[in-house]
Amino acid sequence: MPLVTKRSNPDALRRIEQRQDELERLVVRVGWSVDMGASPEDVSIVAINAFGAPSKNIPARPVLPGFMASQRSLIRRVSIAATRSAQRGQDPLPIVQGLSRALADGLKEAVYAYDEKPNAPSTAKQKGFNDPLIGMGSSGGRIVASANSVVIRR
Repeated sequence: MPLVTKRSNPDALRRIEQRQDELERLVVRVGWSVDMGASPEDVSIVAINAFGAPSKNIPARPVLPGFMASQRSLIRRVSIAATRSAQRGQDPLPIVQGLSRALADGLKEAVYAYDEKPNAPSTAKQKGFNDPLIGMGSSGGRIVASANSVVIRR
């Protein structure tokens, strides 16, 4: 039910303005960083994979930019839903948190799916498989485990 924002209900307008201000301060961060739970070593491994290390013959494997580009439609739809929620005087945070969870899960899937630049034969032999961003073990390794998304307030 929409809020009535006439002169007879100025509190409703203030509540809408407050919710809109809250929404504008919310930021969704996606990727790998220490303040999002990754260890410094995990961040270093991700950076080497993202930008490459020519001196060690490691090609750049930038999974995050492509993943985020593929999520534009989802981000747009959720942003509209959060804005409409705020305009109804409702808290937009749960909607934004849902987007954050979806992006974290999607990023992990994108890491699993990445196969553009294979491992060197020696690396594939050492790992026992040729999946460039996936580590040993059932969890997919450090890059998958430390991929995250968080909602912060500016």
